[in-house]
Amino acid sequence: MSLEAFIRAMPKVELDVLLEGAIRPETLRIITEQNDIPTTFKQYRQWMSTFAKPDYLRMEPLLQTVANWFQQPDDLTRLVYDLGVSLAKQNVRYAEIGFIPTLYNNMTFEQVMTALNDGRSRVERGWNVKLAWVLQLPRNQIRRVDDIVRWATGQTARKNGIVGIGLMGRDDLPPVEDFERPFQNAHKKNVLCTVSAGDSRGVEGVLSAIRYLQPTRIVGGWGVHDSEEAIKAFQEQSVGLVVQMSHALAVHQVEHALQYPAVGLQQKGVPIILSTGMPTYYNTTLTQEYLMLAEQDGLTIDTLRTIGANAIQFSMLEAEEKAELLTEFEKEYTSLAV
Repeated sequence: MSLEAFIRAMPKVELDVLLEGAIRPETLRIITEQNDIPTTFKQYRQWMSTFAKPDYLRMEPLLQTVANWFQQPDDLTRLVYDLGVSLAKQNVRYAEIGFIPTLYNNMTFEQVMTALNDGRSRVERGWNVKLAWVLQLPRNQIRRVDDIVRWATGQTARKNGIVGIGLMGRDDLPPVEDFERPFQNAHKKNVLCTVSAGDSRGVEGVLSAIRYLQPTRIVGGWGVHDSEEAIKAFQEQSVGLVVQMSHALAVHQVEHALQYPAVGLQQKGVPIILSTGMPTYYNTTLTQEYLMLAEQDGLTIDTLRTIGANAIQFSMLEAEEKAELLTEFEKEYTSLAV
């Protein structure tokens, strides 16, 4: 079987996809028209144009504006369902979806969670895709970190599908040390975390994130490939590295997918996980991320199997659920590879 055929058929896990970055343009137009946004928002056309061609280094204003257009809980339910269908078509069986709860100022947190879980249950019933939530905190909202941790560690968090917290955005300011105390409080209550690092500070930002926040996964991690210290830290601390090649292309870390050292990092013992991040804005899918990886020298079906298993191993599932999913995937990998 060719690498391309294996990639298209293989079961997958998607980690660190951002809900607000996954809305389809046609869905956004339907929602805005239902909420009368074009007639009430003077800059509507300008923002829709920006939505199509965003400034990848300044995403926060765009995400906030689009979130303001979601005025009914049903809008969020539709968004979750659309994403779930897209994942099912790529043979994704489990996904941890990040969302930014502080964006939805016109709804309570309880309303947001009810709407999201309505979509989650519809996706699981209709498409057999299991979804879980990671509460994302943009770095520039440090004053809301205690709210995020409180929501994630509350008694009903797991029942609502919340499995962890994430720190997102460029890692220049504020310093990661400012988030150490609340993230430690989350760890004490067995709430796991992900951290975006490397975009601004390179390997220094990655090492600081591992040292102070003890994440399950680092998202991005640009610069790790040139640092033996960082490679050792991933190995010794058992941290997964989430690679988003379309993001790297969009912000010009590389000019071509061939230049991204993902396969080389996996061969050096850094557990690589592929993800889309914001698939709408980067015009990608998880399958496309795998296909870009297939362009690199040294990629084999065995390596693909390892990378697929990494996504399960470094997910926030319980140990028993991980073991069951790994067994299921290995059976299908073996069947496909014959």
